[in-house]
Amino acid sequence: MTKIDELKFDNKNFNRHTEYGMSLISKSLQELGAGRSILIDKDNNIIAGNGIVEAAGQVGLENVKIVETDGTEIIAVKRTDMELNSEKGREMALADNATASADLNWDEELMFSEAEKWNLDLRGWGVNLDWDGEELNEIIENSSEGSIKDYDDDINYDLKKLYRRRANPNLLSEIETEIEKGSIREEIAEVLRTRAIQCSIFNFDEIIKFYRSDDASEKEKELLEKLYLVFLTPKEALEKGILEINKVTGKIYDKALMEKNSEED
Repeated sequence: MTKIDELKFDNKNFNRHTEYGMSLISKSLQELGAGRSILIDKDNNIIAGNGIVEAAGQVGLENVKIVETDGTEIIAVKRTDMELNSEKGREMALADNATASADLNWDEELMFSEAEKWNLDLRGWGVNLDWDGEELNEIIENSSEGSIKDYDDDINYDLKKLYRRRANPNLLSEIETEIEKGSIREEIAEVLRTRAIQCSIFNFDEIIKFYRSDDASEKEKELLEKLYLVFLTPKEALEKGILEINKVTGKIYDKALMEKNSEED
């Protein structure tokens, strides 16, 4: 036996945990007691179970029963107060699976750096952080296929037809009518009024013709891209740094939007 404060947390834990996941672990420990074992090394450094130990300390579980092994045998935790086919047993089975899925939050930067440092086979464990060129090209080519109309560099365009701005009187009338009926709140009505009055209708076909012509300057193209007034293929957007690929999931996302949301959080 030892005390929980004798254990040492992994300061490079790949799982940053989630607030919700940690709350479920605490709930499980408080209501059902300890279930799974944790894994420590010969010096009491926690290899697996950092979140469980953290939550256990918060709910007042102090004692740790250590079972020593060299990895050639399976260690089973036997709950003598519990039966599987009972309300408590089934709830423990549910809690075990629920906490595992809710508390996973990969630290991508740390995983990538540690994988390089220790030559870890991330893909072999189902984690894709280190895309090679061939895989990356396959992802962006598949994402780009059939996603944009082809234009020639010598096509004609009309700068006067790029957009038109107008108020929409029919929508304005409808908004005011619905306000009188009480079906639209004033705060929402203000948003709708603003949109109806300042509604700009963009001719995206004409804009992309201009964008892909030899006449458009690099700065004009850059700002058209940033304002999403041109439709780029995912491949083009990735090459320009507008979009990025999530190294774990392979999903393409808006870099600027993700950075903005991160700052707000």
